[in-house]
Formats: sequence, structure tokens, C-alpha cells
Amino acid sequence: MLPQDEYFKSLPRKRVSAAVFVTKGDRFLAVQPTYKDTWEIPGGIVESGEDPFSAALRECREEIGVTPEIRGLICVDFQAAAAPKGDGIHFVFLAHIDETKIFLNATEIKSFRFIDLNEAETLMSASLFSRIQKSWSAFKEKTTCFSSGAKGSDIQLRPL
Repeated sequence: MLPQDEYFKSLPRKRVSAAVFVTKGDRFLAVQPTYKDTWEIPGGIVESGEDPFSAALRECREEIGVTPEIRGLICVDFQAAAAPKGDGIHFVFLAHIDETKIFLNATEIKSFRFIDLNEAETLMSASLFSRIQKSWSAFKEKTTCFSSGAKGSDIQLRPL
């Protein structure tokens, strides 16, 4: 039997991220990071000891200077990946913000705008675009989506 500290060190690690999905008509908020070529939605890595909800709030404040009003969880997306990147679990929260109060953190974000799905496909990475499509569908259906990344694995959870 392994000592407890060795046992915990042997367990698989997962990357966890949290983001906000802010809609406006048939568009959603996208941000252009300073450190990569593709666009994102406000969000980032969940820090050690932090829960995904708090991380979504923090990342939004850090990137666009606004604390969002979280309205619900619309997507949980699991993505299997080999080392060193490792598996990822991504939480997307439906949120509302006052866009007139957006103040960009210029060290992280170049610009922002509300885009539609067609623009998203050209501006975002394939994995994020897939998550956005699932989030948009869940938003329209007023439900939550769970996806394991495998083809045909999406589950739309019914409201309780």
C-alpha cells in the first residue's frame, strides 16, 4: 500500500479553466489577447484552491475590468490530451455585463467586440470554437451542455 502523499502524487492531473459567455442579440463577447493570434472569450485557468465560479469572476475582472453577473453554467467541456498538456476541463458560465464599463487590461487584451458564430469560426481556435458552438446551443435551449470532446458525446442536460 502506498503512503498517502505518494498516492496523491500518483493521481492524474487535470487543467481546469473557467470563462464567461456574454450574449447580445445573436452575438457574444470575444476578446483579442495580446499573447496569441486567436481570439477568446473572457476567462482563464482556475488557480490552485480556487473554484471555477470564482475564477470566471476573477478572470473577467482582470481582462475587461468588469465583474459579471453570472446567470448559470451552460457548458462543461472535457478535452483529453497527452502529456505534457494533459486533460482539460473547461467551465463556461452564462453572464451579463454592462459593456459601457469595459476597461481592457492592455497587458492581456488588445480589443473586444461582439461577434457571431461565423466570425468565431475564423477568429478562434478549433477547440474553443467547438466549445462556443455547444455554449450557444445550450444558451438557446436554456440548458447546460456536457461534452467529452468525442464525436457524438454531447449531452444536453434538462433543466431541473
